[in-house]
Amino acid sequence: MFPPHTPREEPAERLALSYLAEPSLALLSFLFVFTIQHSFETSPWAWVTAGVIHLAAAGSGRWPVPAAGLALVAVGVELFIPAAETTTASIALLINAASAAARNHRFSVALTTAMITGSFVGLVLHLDNFDPTLRSFTPFAVTTLVAVGAALLWRLAAARLSHQREESRLRIEELRLELARELHDTTAQSLSHAAMRAWMAAEDPGVPDATRDELGRIAEDCASAARDLRQLLSSLRDGHPSVIPATILPGPDALTTMIEDQAERLRLHGLIVHTDIRLGAVSPARSATLAKIVREATNNIIKHAPSGSTCWFSVYEEDGLLHGLFVNRTRSKRIGAKGLGLIGMEERLRLLNGTAEVSLVNGQWRTHVTLPTGQR
Repeated sequence: MFPPHTPREEPAERLALSYLAEPSLALLSFLFVFTIQHSFETSPWAWVTAGVIHLAAAGSGRWPVPAAGLALVAVGVELFIPAAETTTASIALLINAASAAARNHRFSVALTTAMITGSFVGLVLHLDNFDPTLRSFTPFAVTTLVAVGAALLWRLAAARLSHQREESRLRIEELRLELARELHDTTAQSLSHAAMRAWMAAEDPGVPDATRDELGRIAEDCASAARDLRQLLSSLRDGHPSVIPATILPGPDALTTMIEDQAERLRLHGLIVHTDIRLGAVSPARSATLAKIVREATNNIIKHAPSGSTCWFSVYEEDGLLHGLFVNRTRSKRIGAKGLGLIGMEERLRLLNGTAEVSLVNGQWRTHVTLPTGQR
């Protein structure tokens, strides 16, 4: 019923190093070694140690310490192979070193140092018969600086963006709390005072009955709006998403009409619709929230329900809760990732302490939402 949705990543999350990085680099390194070595006489044991070294490099992200130990053992074995018959696989230890530097775990410094040392021993000392020359040392030094330097820069950039995101979150939280305080001290209090004055005016013996009834309705509307506003402000203080309904409906009659209109939309699209609407007193904020949910449910039924199939709209009050139950046939075999529609429903409902639940049983998609009536 709801389209797949990929959550938007924060900058720091996009910079987080994937565990696929090390296997990808290890594969490229092994292909490089194979390309330059396959035309030379190479010991079978050298290829075994090369495979082990690259396997250790591939696992250095998830298992840094065991991978480092395995790589060092493989380099140790490689030292017993004549230099003319070995490979340049020790360069892959720089993948372990860069991974340790980028991921910043507890053993980062020790692992980075050990991997650079192991790579130097296997790639420079062993191949040069432990008599290194400037010609062999310089490329190794440059490669090491590039690999480890890039990893450190990556880590610093991720840390900086994470810090900036935390600062932004704190600023938004401070602004949200300030806004909640201001609205509570002004708008919410004004609505409460207006309700009190309307009730007091309605109790005046000289007020005509028609005027008294109207003043009572005004008082109830003001009191209900004050309750809704305080719940929204509570959500602001608690850090819930600020999805406040933009359109306030007058009450259950308009909500009922709106539900019937949406049911008619479904019929025009060739669907068979059954409605069950049993509403008592509904506050404006809850009316607006249910209206948006009904509209979203209608859009998704039109999009996913087979033409000619049957769907059900039930909106009713029971045990102090408003229930919305929307059922339709669907060709989907399983519930996928949350779509934008369901996420929007949950955010709106959360502001008023409501819930949303979806299920897929025997080809029927069921969306069940609840809201406290707010009339206590």
